[in-house]
Amino acid sequence: MSQDDCTLRRILQAQQTILGNLNRPNVIRKLRTYCCLQASLLQVDVSADPYYRRRYTWFYGMRLQPHTWLDKYFCLLQAQKGNNAISFAPTLRTLPTQRVEGSFSSKLVATIRPDMPVIDQYVISNLGLKRPPGSFEQRIDGWVKLHSHIHSLYKSLLRDDMFKEVRDHFDGWFQQFPCLTEVKKLDILLWQLR
Repeated sequence: MSQDDCTLRRILQAQQTILGNLNRPNVIRKLRTYCCLQASLLQVDVSADPYYRRRYTWFYGMRLQPHTWLDKYFCLLQAQKGNNAISFAPTLRTLPTQRVEGSFSSKLVATIRPDMPVIDQYVISNLGLKRPPGSFEQRIDGWVKLHSHIHSLYKSLLRDDMFKEVRDHFDGWFQQFPCLTEVKKLDILLWQLR
């Protein structure tokens, strides 16, 4: 059995629990926030709009980042938000930090291109993968390879009939969120598979 099959079977077996967990008020609020962020991305100056920034940092769990780093992050998001060809590797290399911010880079890219996956600790763990180790440059290369691998894995998972079954149940529960792409639905299912 392939890794794809194992992941989808786990989601399928746990789908009622996952969907029930997603149907809690705090998660519904997060899904509404995501849709509002996506809808207003092109409408506001995200580098200067405090309301957008506050909601974005809350949604993506970025509250502990230094303000100077957040300023640079939102300037990059503002500068790139119309770039439908934005990709992960240059974004990762552009974000100024002493650490390799693979997760936050993937969130920036996925905000602009909702067809791209978000990489976080839950997605990594639920796909049976590991965060890249090594020196700064090795971690950058590792994150680029990890993102590419997860993107390919998502493409495969999204084509599978098992995903279509789970997606249909998801859509039945959450019709009020048409802003959620297939990739975002898979992100959410993997995020809740705990």
